[in-house]
Amino acid sequence: MEHPKRRRAFTQIEVLVVVAIIAVLVAILMPSLRQAREMTRMSICKSNVKQVVLGMHYYITEYKVLPATQSTFFLNNLYWGNGWWGNLRTDESQRLNWVWDGACNRTSTSGGGYKEADLPKFRADCPQRGTIFKYIRNPKTYLCPSEQQGPPTDTPLGGGGNGRSSYSMSAYIGYKAPEKMIRPPCPLTTGYLLHDPDAVPRDIYVKTRLVWSPAQMFLVVEEHPYWNMGLNREGNFNYSDRIVTRHLPGFNGPEPAKTSKGRTVIGYVDGHVDSPLYSWYTTGYRLYREIGFPGEDDDFMKLFLPRLPNR
Repeated sequence: MEHPKRRRAFTQIEVLVVVAIIAVLVAILMPSLRQAREMTRMSICKSNVKQVVLGMHYYITEYKVLPATQSTFFLNNLYWGNGWWGNLRTDESQRLNWVWDGACNRTSTSGGGYKEADLPKFRADCPQRGTIFKYIRNPKTYLCPSEQQGPPTDTPLGGGGNGRSSYSMSAYIGYKAPEKMIRPPCPLTTGYLLHDPDAVPRDIYVKTRLVWSPAQMFLVVEEHPYWNMGLNREGNFNYSDRIVTRHLPGFNGPEPAKTSKGRTVIGYVDGHVDSPLYSWYTTGYRLYREIGFPGEDDDFMKLFLPRLPNR
């Protein structure tokens, strides 16, 4: 009788060779897969910023000015004069706060930052009680999908955010008409040392009249979580704040050089959104200097900022 042919099994060496080949392919493909995943997250983040900017445009259509920021009140002497951060929080759940993101309740501690007891109020206010939420209606729009959970850290990725908003509005243009982004001559100072986008210093003197186009003036930025939550819990981007460059970062390890770069997301007054490449330690000071905006000059800001109406 003829015996049926036996099926030849894989040898151990053949199995190991196949496993090794698969491991090599995975190792080759993983960086590309991680990059593709991060590109997807960055695209969602850009879409979120686009929606936030669009909400601000709806606000402009209704009120003829940009929504207010926390610094709008600070620079109009309402914060220090009245002890408010934006405005006094009320328990009226349907009442909007003055500022765009609703984050008005700020109780500083002696060491900086916020008391833990403030968190429930912050979560209840932001972003639902912000002045543009009625145009957006989706709290998830305010969060970048790359934002991590956990405490914030002063690192390139920033650790965890505040869980309510990843974005901040330019501090110095709140309640300003977008067509009036003009630096008037300021007689009280002698000049400004500014920097162009290539960080080359240049002088702009008091008699110079600068006009910022809507495509040049940034409106919404992706703020670093450590500065948005670790030091401040509000969507207000000024000179002392920093951006976060967590998209497609070009650095490895926990302690990269301050010059290591990644991409952030920025929305502009004209409505377009970009993802420029910056070093992870880029400050608001750098961004404002790039467009020649002397927001740290008090005399200039008194001329530039409008007074808030009595409402």
